Amino acid sequence: MISEDLFNLRAVNDPQISPDGSRVAYVESIMDRNTNKYKSRIWVASTSGNDEPRPLTSGSELDYAPRWSPDGQLISFISSRSGSRQRWIMHNTGEEPQLFSHLGNVAGVPVWSPDGRTIACIIRLSAGDKEREEEQALNPRERFSKNVLVVNQLRYKLDSVGFLVNKNWHLFTVQVKGPGRGVFQQLTFGNYNFSSPAWSPDGLFIAVAGNRISERTELDLVNDIWVIPSGGGVARRLTRGAGPANYPSWSPDGRFIAYIGHDRKSGYYTNRGIWIVPLEGGEPRELTAGFKYPVGDYALKDFLGIEQPGVTPHWSSDGKSILMNVSANGTVHLWRFSVPDGQGKQLTHGERVIYNLSFSFGARRAAMAVTASTLPNDIWVGEINGESVNQRRLTRVNRDWLDHVKLARPTRFTFRSPGGPEEEGWILHPPYSTGEEHPGILQIHGGPSAMYGYVFFFEFQLLASNGFAVIFANPRGSMG
Repeated sequence: MISEDLFNLRAVNDPQISPDGSRVAYVESIMDRNTNKYKSRIWVASTSGNDEPRPLTSGSELDYAPRWSPDGQLISFISSRSGSRQRWIMHNTGEEPQLFSHLGNVAGVPVWSPDGRTIACIIRLSAGDKEREEEQALNPRERFSKNVLVVNQLRYKLDSVGFLVNKNWHLFTVQVKGPGRGVFQQLTFGNYNFSSPAWSPDGLFIAVAGNRISERTELDLVNDIWVIPSGGGVARRLTRGAGPANYPSWSPDGRFIAYIGHDRKSGYYTNRGIWIVPLEGGEPRELTAGFKYPVGDYALKDFLGIEQPGVTPHWSSDGKSILMNVSANGTVHLWRFSVPDGQGKQLTHGERVIYNLSFSFGARRAAMAVTASTLPNDIWVGEINGESVNQRRLTRVNRDWLDHVKLARPTRFTFRSPGGPEEEGWILHPPYSTGEEHPGILQIHGGPSAMYGYVFFFEFQLLASNGFAVIFANPRGSMG
Protein backbone atom coordinates (compact mmCIF):
# COMPACT_ATOMS: atom_id res chain seq x y z
CA MET A 1 0.00 0.00 0.00
CA ILE A 2 0.96 3.60 -0.61
CA SER A 3 -0.71 6.77 0.57
CA GLU A 4 -2.09 7.52 -2.91
CA ASP A 5 -4.21 4.37 -2.65
CA LEU A 6 -6.67 6.47 -0.69
CA PHE A 7 -7.84 7.96 -3.99
CA ASN A 8 -8.41 4.50 -5.49
CA LEU A 9 -10.82 3.37 -2.79
CA ARG A 10 -14.60 3.60 -2.79
CA ALA A 11 -16.65 3.97 0.38
CA VAL A 12 -20.24 2.73 0.65
CA ASN A 13 -22.74 3.45 3.40
CA ASP A 14 -26.39 4.10 4.26
CA PRO A 15 -27.92 0.98 2.65
CA GLN A 16 -31.70 1.44 2.38
CA ILE A 17 -33.73 -1.63 1.53
CA SER A 18 -36.97 -1.13 -0.40
CA PRO A 19 -40.24 -1.81 1.46
CA ASP A 20 -40.74 -5.10 -0.43
CA GLY A 21 -37.13 -6.15 0.21
CA SER A 22 -36.25 -6.55 -3.49
CA ARG A 23 -33.66 -3.77 -3.86
CA VAL A 24 -31.13 -1.80 -1.84
CA ALA A 25 -30.24 1.84 -2.51
CA TYR A 26 -26.92 2.96 -1.07
CA VAL A 27 -24.34 5.76 -1.25
CA GLU A 28 -20.94 5.32 -2.89
CA SER A 29 -18.29 7.99 -2.23
CA ILE A 30 -14.86 8.75 -3.66
CA MET A 31 -12.19 11.31 -2.80
CA ASP A 32 -11.26 13.55 -5.74
CA ARG A 33 -7.59 14.50 -5.50
CA ASN A 34 -7.96 17.27 -8.10
CA THR A 35 -10.71 19.17 -6.31
CA ASN A 36 -9.86 18.01 -2.76
CA LYS A 37 -13.53 17.14 -2.26
CA TYR A 38 -15.76 14.14 -1.77
CA LYS A 39 -18.06 13.06 -4.58
CA SER A 40 -20.92 10.65 -4.05
CA ARG A 41 -23.62 8.92 -6.07
CA ILE A 42 -26.62 6.78 -5.23
CA TRP A 43 -26.54 3.19 -6.46
CA VAL A 44 -29.09 0.38 -6.38
CA ALA A 45 -28.56 -3.38 -6.12
CA SER A 46 -31.00 -6.27 -6.36
CA THR A 47 -31.21 -8.31 -3.17
CA SER A 48 -31.24 -11.47 -5.29
CA GLY A 49 -27.61 -10.82 -6.15
CA ASN A 50 -28.25 -11.84 -9.76
CA ASP A 51 -27.65 -8.40 -11.26
CA GLU A 52 -24.71 -6.03 -11.09
CA PRO A 53 -25.36 -2.87 -9.02
CA ARG A 54 -26.07 0.22 -11.12
CA PRO A 55 -25.87 3.97 -10.43
CA LEU A 56 -29.14 5.87 -10.00
CA THR A 57 -27.58 9.33 -9.98
CA SER A 58 -24.61 10.92 -11.71
CA GLY A 59 -22.58 14.10 -11.49
CA SER A 60 -19.63 15.59 -9.65
CA GLU A 61 -21.33 16.74 -6.44
CA LEU A 62 -22.79 15.04 -3.37
CA ASP A 63 -25.86 12.80 -3.63
CA TYR A 64 -26.75 10.98 -0.41
CA ALA A 65 -29.47 10.00 2.10
CA PRO A 66 -31.68 7.95 -0.27
CA ARG A 67 -35.07 7.04 1.20
CA TRP A 68 -37.80 4.94 -0.43
CA SER A 69 -41.41 6.09 -0.48
CA PRO A 70 -43.76 3.67 1.32
CA ASP A 71 -44.94 2.21 -2.00
CA GLY A 72 -41.36 1.82 -3.25
CA GLN A 73 -41.99 3.90 -6.39
CA LEU A 74 -40.02 7.04 -5.49
CA ILE A 75 -36.69 7.78 -3.85
CA SER A 76 -36.01 11.01 -2.00
CA PHE A 77 -32.40 12.10 -1.53
CA ILE A 78 -30.26 15.10 -0.68
CA SER A 79 -27.94 16.65 -3.26
CA SER A 80 -25.58 19.62 -3.46
CA ARG A 81 -25.82 19.77 -7.27
CA SER A 82 -27.83 23.01 -7.18
CA GLY A 83 -25.23 24.83 -5.07
CA SER A 84 -26.71 24.07 -1.64
CA ARG A 85 -27.97 20.89 0.00
CA GLN A 86 -31.52 20.51 -1.24
CA ARG A 87 -34.02 17.66 -1.39
CA TRP A 88 -34.58 15.89 -4.70
CA ILE A 89 -36.97 13.14 -5.78
CA MET A 90 -36.64 10.57 -8.54
CA HIS A 91 -38.44 7.46 -9.73
CA ASN A 92 -36.97 4.15 -8.65
CA THR A 93 -35.95 3.44 -12.26
CA GLY A 94 -33.39 6.23 -12.08
CA GLU A 95 -35.10 8.77 -14.30
CA GLU A 96 -33.84 12.35 -14.19
CA PRO A 97 -34.26 13.64 -10.59
CA GLN A 98 -36.41 16.67 -9.86
CA LEU A 99 -35.48 19.43 -7.44
CA PHE A 100 -38.26 19.37 -4.88
CA SER A 101 -37.24 21.91 -2.28
CA HIS A 102 -35.90 25.43 -2.48
CA LEU A 103 -35.18 25.74 1.21
CA GLY A 104 -31.46 25.21 1.74
CA ASN A 105 -29.38 23.60 4.47
CA VAL A 106 -31.30 20.33 4.71
CA ALA A 107 -29.70 18.31 7.50
CA GLY A 108 -30.07 14.76 8.69
CA VAL A 109 -32.30 12.34 6.82
CA PRO A 110 -35.72 13.22 5.31
CA VAL A 111 -38.45 10.76 6.36
CA TRP A 112 -41.58 9.82 4.41
CA SER A 113 -45.01 9.84 6.09
CA PRO A 114 -46.84 6.49 6.17
CA ASP A 115 -49.21 7.57 3.37
CA GLY A 116 -46.36 8.83 1.17
CA ARG A 117 -47.86 12.33 0.84
CA THR A 118 -45.49 14.26 3.12
CA ILE A 119 -41.82 14.27 4.07
CA ALA A 120 -40.43 15.41 7.43
CA CYS A 121 -36.94 16.85 7.53
CA ILE A 122 -34.58 18.86 9.69
CA ILE A 123 -33.40 22.20 8.30
CA ARG A 124 -30.62 24.33 9.71
CA LEU A 125 -31.75 27.91 10.22
CA SER A 126 -29.24 30.72 10.61
CA ALA A 127 -29.94 34.22 11.87
CA GLY A 128 -27.53 35.57 9.28
CA ASP A 129 -28.91 33.89 6.15
CA LYS A 130 -30.79 36.97 4.86
CA GLU A 131 -27.97 39.32 5.76
CA ARG A 132 -25.54 37.21 3.74
CA GLU A 133 -27.37 38.00 0.49
CA GLU A 134 -27.11 41.74 1.15
CA GLU A 135 -23.41 41.45 1.92
CA GLN A 136 -22.57 40.32 -1.60
CA ALA A 137 -22.99 43.92 -2.80
CA LEU A 138 -20.32 45.20 -0.39
CA ASN A 139 -16.62 45.47 -1.21
CA PRO A 140 -14.30 42.90 0.41
CA ARG A 141 -13.18 45.19 3.27
CA GLU A 142 -16.77 46.04 4.19
CA ARG A 143 -18.00 42.47 3.74
CA PHE A 144 -15.38 40.81 5.91
CA SER A 145 -15.43 43.38 8.71
CA LYS A 146 -19.21 43.89 8.87
CA ASN A 147 -20.08 41.01 11.17
CA VAL A 148 -17.88 40.06 14.09
CA LEU A 149 -18.84 36.66 15.50
CA VAL A 150 -19.49 36.81 19.24
CA VAL A 151 -19.18 33.35 20.79
CA ASN A 152 -21.34 32.98 23.89
CA GLN A 153 -21.92 29.22 24.02
CA LEU A 154 -19.67 26.33 24.94
CA ARG A 155 -20.27 24.20 21.84
CA TYR A 156 -19.69 26.80 19.17
CA LYS A 157 -18.42 24.82 16.17
CA LEU A 158 -18.67 21.35 14.66
CA ASP A 159 -16.76 19.43 12.02
CA SER A 160 -18.36 19.62 8.55
CA VAL A 161 -20.91 22.16 9.85
CA GLY A 162 -18.82 25.13 10.94
CA PHE A 163 -19.85 27.67 13.55
CA LEU A 164 -22.98 26.85 15.56
CA VAL A 165 -23.54 30.36 16.92
CA ASN A 166 -26.96 31.79 15.97
CA LYS A 167 -27.95 28.53 14.28
CA ASN A 168 -30.68 26.04 15.12
CA TRP A 169 -31.91 22.77 13.63
CA HIS A 170 -35.71 22.71 13.30
CA LEU A 171 -38.38 20.30 12.12
CA PHE A 172 -40.22 20.99 8.86
CA THR A 173 -42.66 19.06 6.71
CA VAL A 174 -43.11 19.41 2.95
CA GLN A 175 -46.01 18.17 0.86
CA VAL A 176 -45.15 15.66 -1.87
CA LYS A 177 -48.62 15.27 -3.38
CA GLY A 178 -51.76 17.34 -3.73
CA PRO A 179 -52.38 21.06 -4.23
CA GLY A 180 -49.82 21.97 -1.59
CA ARG A 181 -46.99 20.12 -3.34
CA GLY A 182 -43.62 21.65 -2.45
CA VAL A 183 -44.97 23.79 0.39
CA PHE A 184 -42.96 23.73 3.63
CA GLN A 185 -44.37 24.02 7.14
CA GLN A 186 -42.15 24.73 10.14
CA LEU A 187 -43.19 22.72 13.21
CA THR A 188 -40.59 23.67 15.86
CA PHE A 189 -39.32 27.07 16.93
CA GLY A 190 -37.06 28.80 19.41
CA ASN A 191 -33.61 28.14 20.79
CA TYR A 192 -33.81 24.36 20.28
CA ASN A 193 -32.04 21.78 18.16
CA PHE A 194 -33.98 18.80 16.83
CA SER A 195 -32.99 15.65 14.96
CA SER A 196 -34.14 12.17 13.85
CA PRO A 197 -37.83 12.71 12.98
CA ALA A 198 -40.07 9.61 13.09
CA TRP A 199 -43.72 9.44 11.99
CA SER A 200 -46.36 7.72 14.09
CA PRO A 201 -48.03 4.76 12.32
CA ASP A 202 -51.21 6.79 11.75
CA GLY A 203 -49.27 9.82 10.50
CA LEU A 204 -50.81 12.16 13.08
CA PHE A 205 -47.61 12.81 15.08
CA ILE A 206 -43.88 13.15 14.60
CA ALA A 207 -41.40 12.17 17.30
CA VAL A 208 -38.04 13.96 17.40
CA ALA A 209 -34.99 14.12 19.62
CA GLY A 210 -34.28 17.64 20.83
CA ASN A 211 -32.88 19.90 23.49
CA ARG A 212 -33.11 23.46 24.65
CA ILE A 213 -29.78 25.28 24.40
CA SER A 214 -28.60 26.17 27.89
CA GLU A 215 -25.52 25.91 30.03
CA ARG A 216 -26.83 22.66 31.51
CA THR A 217 -27.41 20.86 28.23
CA GLU A 218 -24.17 22.21 26.81
CA LEU A 219 -22.22 20.60 29.64
CA ASP A 220 -24.24 17.43 30.15
CA LEU A 221 -25.21 16.61 26.54
CA VAL A 222 -28.81 16.07 27.66
CA ASN A 223 -31.73 15.95 25.28
CA ASP A 224 -35.21 14.46 25.21
CA ILE A 225 -37.82 12.80 23.04
CA TRP A 226 -40.63 15.12 21.94
CA VAL A 227 -43.90 14.47 20.12
CA ILE A 228 -45.42 17.08 17.80
CA PRO A 229 -48.72 17.01 15.84
CA SER A 230 -47.76 16.54 12.19
CA GLY A 231 -50.10 19.34 11.15
CA GLY A 232 -48.59 21.77 13.63
CA GLY A 233 -49.13 22.39 17.32
CA VAL A 234 -47.51 22.29 20.72
CA ALA A 235 -44.54 19.97 21.22
CA ARG A 236 -44.90 17.59 24.16
CA ARG A 237 -41.85 16.23 25.99
CA LEU A 238 -41.98 12.52 26.86
CA THR A 239 -38.67 12.10 28.69
CA ARG A 240 -37.29 14.10 31.59
CA GLY A 241 -33.72 15.09 30.78
CA ALA A 242 -31.97 12.19 32.51
CA GLY A 243 -29.38 11.92 29.73
CA PRO A 244 -29.07 11.71 25.96
CA ALA A 245 -32.14 10.40 24.12
CA ASN A 246 -31.90 9.90 20.35
CA TYR A 247 -33.30 8.03 17.34
CA PRO A 248 -36.98 7.63 18.33
CA SER A 249 -38.92 4.71 16.81
CA TRP A 250 -42.68 4.05 17.13
CA SER A 251 -44.14 0.69 18.08
CA PRO A 252 -46.47 -0.78 15.40
CA ASP A 253 -49.56 0.07 17.48
CA GLY A 254 -48.36 3.63 18.13
CA ARG A 255 -48.56 3.28 21.92
CA PHE A 256 -44.82 3.36 22.68
CA ILE A 257 -41.63 4.97 21.42
CA ALA A 258 -38.26 3.26 21.64
CA TYR A 259 -35.09 5.35 21.62
CA ILE A 260 -31.36 5.10 22.26
CA GLY A 261 -29.91 6.75 25.35
CA HIS A 262 -28.77 6.44 28.95
CA ASP A 263 -29.46 7.93 32.38
CA ARG A 264 -25.90 9.08 33.21
CA LYS A 265 -25.46 6.56 36.04
CA SER A 266 -21.76 6.51 35.17
CA GLY A 267 -21.67 10.00 33.72
CA TYR A 268 -21.05 10.44 30.02
CA TYR A 269 -19.41 6.99 29.91
CA THR A 270 -22.65 5.16 30.71
CA ASN A 271 -23.43 2.52 28.08
CA ARG A 272 -26.19 3.57 25.71
CA GLY A 273 -29.15 1.22 25.70
CA ILE A 274 -32.64 0.83 24.26
CA TRP A 275 -35.34 2.63 26.24
CA ILE A 276 -39.12 2.57 25.81
CA VAL A 277 -41.49 5.38 26.85
CA PRO A 278 -45.33 5.34 26.66
CA LEU A 279 -46.89 7.89 24.32
CA GLU A 280 -49.49 8.81 26.94
CA GLY A 281 -46.82 9.59 29.53
CA GLY A 282 -45.02 7.71 32.26
CA GLU A 283 -41.52 6.73 33.24
CA PRO A 284 -39.24 5.42 30.48
CA ARG A 285 -38.11 1.81 30.89
CA GLU A 286 -34.62 0.65 29.98
CA LEU A 287 -35.19 -2.45 27.88
CA THR A 288 -31.49 -3.39 27.97
CA ALA A 289 -30.97 -2.82 31.71
CA GLY A 290 -28.14 -5.04 32.88
CA PHE A 291 -26.96 -5.75 29.33
CA LYS A 292 -23.16 -5.77 29.21
CA TYR A 293 -22.60 -3.99 25.90
CA PRO A 294 -23.63 -0.64 24.37
CA VAL A 295 -26.13 -0.59 21.52
CA GLY A 296 -25.02 1.12 18.33
CA ASP A 297 -21.71 1.20 16.47
CA TYR A 298 -18.75 2.51 18.47
CA ALA A 299 -15.96 1.02 16.34
CA LEU A 300 -13.41 3.64 15.34
CA LYS A 301 -12.74 3.97 11.60
CA ASP A 302 -10.81 6.29 9.32
CA PHE A 303 -12.52 5.30 6.07
CA LEU A 304 -16.18 6.29 6.16
CA GLY A 305 -17.33 8.22 3.11
CA ILE A 306 -19.83 11.03 3.71
CA GLU A 307 -22.78 11.67 6.00
CA GLN A 308 -22.76 8.48 8.05
CA PRO A 309 -26.30 8.15 9.51
CA GLY A 310 -27.07 6.68 12.90
CA VAL A 311 -29.02 3.45 13.40
CA THR A 312 -32.59 3.60 14.72
CA PRO A 313 -34.03 0.76 16.82
CA HIS A 314 -36.44 -1.25 14.66
CA TRP A 315 -39.60 -2.89 16.01
CA SER A 316 -40.77 -6.28 14.79
CA SER A 317 -44.17 -6.24 13.09
CA ASP A 318 -45.83 -7.80 16.14
CA GLY A 319 -44.21 -5.32 18.55
CA LYS A 320 -42.67 -8.10 20.62
CA SER A 321 -39.00 -7.45 19.84
CA ILE A 322 -36.59 -4.73 18.73
CA LEU A 323 -33.64 -5.12 16.35
CA MET A 324 -30.47 -3.10 16.85
CA ASN A 325 -26.72 -3.37 16.27
CA VAL A 326 -24.45 -3.82 19.31
CA SER A 327 -20.73 -3.13 19.90
CA ALA A 328 -18.94 -6.02 21.65
CA ASN A 329 -15.30 -7.13 21.79
CA GLY A 330 -14.20 -5.29 18.68
CA THR A 331 -17.20 -6.40 16.60
CA VAL A 332 -20.58 -4.83 15.82
CA HIS A 333 -23.44 -7.24 15.14
CA LEU A 334 -27.20 -7.37 14.80
CA TRP A 335 -29.12 -8.38 17.93
CA ARG A 336 -32.78 -8.97 18.73
CA PHE A 337 -34.16 -7.83 22.11
CA SER A 338 -37.39 -9.14 23.60
CA VAL A 339 -39.73 -6.29 24.59
CA PRO A 340 -41.40 -8.14 27.51
CA ASP A 341 -38.20 -9.13 29.34
CA GLY A 342 -35.26 -7.44 27.55
CA GLN A 343 -33.47 -10.69 26.75
CA GLY A 344 -30.97 -10.26 23.91
CA LYS A 345 -30.12 -12.69 21.12
CA GLN A 346 -27.15 -12.17 18.79
CA LEU A 347 -28.19 -12.84 15.18
CA THR A 348 -24.98 -12.26 13.19
CA HIS A 349 -21.45 -13.40 13.99
CA GLY A 350 -17.85 -13.16 12.86
CA GLU A 351 -14.90 -10.76 12.97
CA ARG A 352 -16.64 -7.83 11.33
CA VAL A 353 -18.50 -4.59 12.00
CA ILE A 354 -22.03 -3.77 10.79
CA TYR A 355 -21.87 0.01 10.83
CA ASN A 356 -25.24 0.75 9.25
CA LEU A 357 -28.42 -1.15 8.40
CA SER A 358 -32.08 -0.89 7.44
CA PHE A 359 -35.03 -3.28 7.31
CA SER A 360 -37.73 -4.20 4.81
CA PHE A 361 -41.42 -4.10 5.71
CA GLY A 362 -42.04 -6.62 8.47
CA ALA A 363 -38.28 -6.89 9.16
CA ARG A 364 -37.98 -9.99 7.02
CA ARG A 365 -34.77 -8.74 5.37
CA ALA A 366 -31.98 -6.41 6.42
CA ALA A 367 -29.53 -4.43 4.30
CA MET A 368 -26.17 -4.00 6.03
CA ALA A 369 -23.02 -1.95 5.47
CA VAL A 370 -20.11 -4.15 6.58
CA THR A 371 -16.38 -3.66 7.13
CA ALA A 372 -13.68 -6.05 8.35
CA SER A 373 -9.93 -5.85 8.93
CA THR A 374 -9.10 -6.64 5.30
CA LEU A 375 -12.39 -5.45 3.74
CA PRO A 376 -12.77 -1.67 3.35
CA ASN A 377 -16.57 -1.93 3.06
CA ASP A 378 -19.40 -3.54 1.13
CA ILE A 379 -23.18 -3.92 1.15
CA TRP A 380 -24.74 -7.19 2.34
CA VAL A 381 -28.31 -8.43 2.66
CA GLY A 382 -29.67 -10.92 5.16
CA GLU A 383 -32.81 -13.02 5.57
CA ILE A 384 -33.87 -12.73 9.21
CA ASN A 385 -35.33 -15.65 11.14
CA GLY A 386 -35.80 -16.09 14.86
CA GLU A 387 -32.27 -17.25 15.60
CA SER A 388 -29.92 -16.02 12.88
CA VAL A 389 -29.47 -14.09 9.64
CA ASN A 390 -28.68 -15.81 6.34
CA GLN A 391 -26.31 -13.26 4.77
CA ARG A 392 -25.02 -12.71 1.26
CA ARG A 393 -22.78 -10.03 -0.21
CA LEU A 394 -24.25 -7.70 -2.86
CA THR A 395 -21.29 -5.47 -3.78
CA ARG A 396 -17.54 -5.72 -4.31
CA VAL A 397 -16.77 -2.06 -4.78
CA ASN A 398 -13.01 -2.35 -4.15
CA ARG A 399 -12.47 -5.72 -5.84
CA ASP A 400 -9.86 -4.48 -8.37
CA TRP A 401 -7.84 -2.67 -5.71
CA LEU A 402 -7.92 -5.61 -3.31
CA ASP A 403 -6.63 -7.87 -6.07
CA HIS A 404 -3.43 -5.80 -6.30
CA VAL A 405 -2.51 -5.16 -2.66
CA LYS A 406 -1.56 -7.38 0.26
CA LEU A 407 -3.21 -6.37 3.53
CA ALA A 408 -2.16 -7.26 7.06
CA ARG A 409 -4.42 -9.42 9.22
CA PRO A 410 -4.58 -8.54 12.93
CA THR A 411 -3.50 -10.88 15.71
CA ARG A 412 -5.64 -10.51 18.86
CA PHE A 413 -4.08 -10.50 22.33
CA THR A 414 -5.37 -9.86 25.86
CA PHE A 415 -3.74 -8.23 28.84
CA ARG A 416 -4.60 -7.30 32.40
CA SER A 417 -3.53 -4.24 34.35
CA PRO A 418 -2.88 -4.68 38.10
CA GLY A 419 -6.25 -5.11 39.79
CA GLY A 420 -8.12 -4.41 36.56
CA PRO A 421 -10.29 -6.43 34.18
CA GLU A 422 -8.99 -8.27 31.15
CA GLU A 423 -8.54 -5.97 28.14
CA GLU A 424 -7.93 -6.74 24.48
CA GLY A 425 -5.81 -5.44 21.65
CA TRP A 426 -4.48 -6.35 18.23
CA ILE A 427 -1.16 -6.33 16.36
CA LEU A 428 -0.82 -5.79 12.63
CA HIS A 429 2.43 -7.34 11.48
CA PRO A 430 3.84 -6.17 8.13
CA PRO A 431 2.05 -8.29 5.51
CA TYR A 432 5.36 -9.44 3.93
CA SER A 433 7.02 -10.28 7.25
CA THR A 434 8.84 -13.60 7.55
CA GLY A 435 9.31 -13.44 11.31
CA GLU A 436 12.03 -10.81 11.65
CA GLU A 437 11.81 -7.94 14.15
CA HIS A 438 10.11 -4.69 13.17
CA PRO A 439 9.80 -1.25 14.74
CA GLY A 440 6.48 -0.92 16.55
CA ILE A 441 3.94 1.90 16.64
CA LEU A 442 1.43 2.08 19.50
CA GLN A 443 -1.91 3.60 18.45
CA ILE A 444 -3.94 5.06 21.33
CA HIS A 445 -7.58 6.09 20.93
CA GLY A 446 -9.17 8.88 22.89
CA GLY A 447 -12.27 9.07 24.98
CA PRO A 448 -11.89 6.28 25.74
CA SER A 449 -15.62 6.09 24.92
CA ALA A 450 -15.14 4.18 21.67
CA MET A 451 -13.38 1.00 20.61
CA TYR A 452 -10.84 -0.37 18.19
CA GLY A 453 -11.95 -3.51 16.45
CA TYR A 454 -12.27 -5.55 13.28
CA VAL A 455 -12.49 -2.68 10.80
CA PHE A 456 -10.43 -1.67 7.80
CA PHE A 457 -8.17 1.12 9.11
CA PHE A 458 -6.30 2.76 6.25
CA GLU A 459 -3.65 4.40 8.44
CA PHE A 460 -2.82 1.17 10.25
CA GLN A 461 -2.59 -0.81 7.02
CA LEU A 462 -0.38 1.85 5.42
CA LEU A 463 2.03 1.76 8.37
CA ALA A 464 2.14 -2.05 8.32
CA SER A 465 2.84 -2.03 4.58
CA ASN A 466 5.80 0.25 5.25
CA GLY A 467 7.41 -2.18 7.69
CA PHE A 468 5.91 -1.23 11.05
CA ALA A 469 4.19 -3.50 13.54
CA VAL A 470 1.06 -1.61 14.60
CA ILE A 471 -0.28 -2.24 18.11
CA PHE A 472 -3.78 -0.95 18.88
CA ALA A 473 -5.64 -1.74 22.09
CA ASN A 474 -8.81 -0.85 23.97
CA PRO A 475 -7.83 0.65 27.30
CA ARG A 476 -10.03 0.31 30.36
CA GLY A 477 -13.16 2.39 29.89
CA SER A 478 -13.51 1.71 26.17
CA MET A 479 -16.90 0.83 24.76
CA GLY A 480 -17.65 -2.81 24.01
